[in-house]
Amino acid sequence: DYRKCSQCGLVFNSPRLADLSILYDKDYFLYHQGNTNMRGRVLSQIQHLVIPATSYSPGKRLIELGSGRGHLLSSLRRIGYDVQGLELSANAIAQSRADYTVPVFQGTAEQFLRAGHKTDFDIVLACTVIEHVSAPDQFVKACATLLKTGGVLVMDMPNIDSFNAKAAGHSWDMYQKYHVYLFGQTTIKLLMER
Repeated sequence: DYRKCSQCGLVFNSPRLADLSILYDKDYFLYHQGNTNMRGRVLSQIQHLVIPATSYSPGKRLIELGSGRGHLLSSLRRIGYDVQGLELSANAIAQSRADYTVPVFQGTAEQFLRAGHKTDFDIVLACTVIEHVSAPDQFVKACATLLKTGGVLVMDMPNIDSFNAKAAGHSWDMYQKYHVYLFGQTTIKLLMER
């Protein structure tokens, strides 16, 4: 079930699992998409997210949170980026290491930091990730810690305030068990300001 905060308007699922990582096993839909679909997605992410971010933070040291099967990391490495991935799914990590040999840490951004890994990234990229995390405030703090001074956090996410969400109502396809929080423009702004 989804609920809406009467004070700030944040939409969240309730009750939720204590361990969200069990949702991302080999049956998670993203792992069944063909490489052709992924190529188009990767090109779009590079064009609309990574290249603009690089214009704000010109370095090419990038960490992708929720790196999936490594398609984007592999493409970015081919065009000169120094990449690191973070992923919860052991299945996705095994596939990304086998197909692309990209470096991927299994765990969250907070766990990556606690493990003492190097930070100072020019770009922290989190494409459709924040809606999956159980503590968005801690996630954003971890993202900030991963960045070097002057670095850029790039996120995209489903927008609960979008036309599609309003038109679809209760049948909006972003209402799913994987999405813990659904942000709109006001609620994501409040979180980032905090």
